[in-house]
Amino acid sequence: MSDSYRETAVIVGRFQPFHIGHTQLLEYCFNHYDDTVILLGEDPNGRTKRNPLNIEERKDLLTFLFETISIEPVVENFNSTLKFRQNVQYSFTILDTNEKLVLVTENETTINSLKPLFSRIDTPPRPLCRGKIIRERIQSGEDWKHLIPKEAISILEKHNFTEIVQNKVN
Repeated sequence: MSDSYRETAVIVGRFQPFHIGHTQLLEYCFNHYDDTVILLGEDPNGRTKRNPLNIEERKDLLTFLFETISIEPVVENFNSTLKFRQNVQYSFTILDTNEKLVLVTENETTINSLKPLFSRIDTPPRPLCRGKIIRERIQSGEDWKHLIPKEAISILEKHNFTEIVQNKVN
């Protein structure tokens, strides 16, 4: 953080589900930036195996865990980098911030798609936990709850996360 200007960390993610790797990323942002904003990716195809929770369910979870964080939905467009970039840029107009925006991610696809929109890119160490691993563990009947912040388990149960992941085939 600098005294001459404020920086806002911007995290773009799906949070399917929110896990301990996301907690580490947010703690990093809270310690290095003046503000943190989550642009919550929304798949236009609705619920899928890769995206078992809808945007409202994920927003509910993130708001429960982080009352003060700004969360804005952004439609992901997997077929067009330009369209995805435009959707993220539109989210910035909603945020209405004069602060310098820093993209905080280790995801190369996200960096390549969104780099022109940010004053800089920060690539913290990649967390060991991934949403895909959690969804695979659920489908194979393995233990997975230790990979989720314990405060998030009740919200995931409220939204039938386990049942949705076990029953999704696409």
